Amino acid sequence: LIQRNGDEYIFLTHEEQDIGREIKNTQVDSIKVLKELQQLVWDSIFTDKELRYSQRHKYPFNRKLDEQTFGQQTNDLTLHIVTPYAESYAAMQDDAFCIGTTGSRYEVLVRLPDNQRLLDDLNILIKTDEYLRLKNSSNLSPSIQRILIARGDENSKRRQELKVILE
Repeated sequence: LIQRNGDEYIFLTHEEQDIGREIKNTQVDSIKVLKELQQLVWDSIFTDKELRYSQRHKYPFNRKLDEQTFGQQTNDLTLHIVTPYAESYAAMQDDAFCIGTTGSRYEVLVRLPDNQRLLDDLNILIKTDEYLRLKNSSNLSPSIQRILIARGDENSKRRQELKVILE
């Protein structure tokens, strides 16, 4: 029995509960989490690779997320997004530290708030993706296949919700 959307209760079958436990126990690499964050930020939110002041004034920028560069770093300006996953996230709450970090470079630093839902949903997303990738087999029972398809659909919605949180 789980509660969703306030008052709505859903009863899970034993198979659904087993799959839920297996997903929860799936190990994920922090590199996969960073890659997913990179994709969400750079492929879904900041899709342009330049800031536009007007039609005549365009400023290309480098991309950086949690101190990891993304793509080529050939421009003078850098957009650096810092999420709660960053090793230096706690230190980055101090403005003086941030100013020292950017130094004399032209770097726009965006600190995301410490949002536990972002962290939890991102971990569930990665664990579910990994589980579905490993479990995808044609010799599973039809009921298990339906559950896995439903989990994949839930993950698609979760990815969209993560995008909204990040925006």
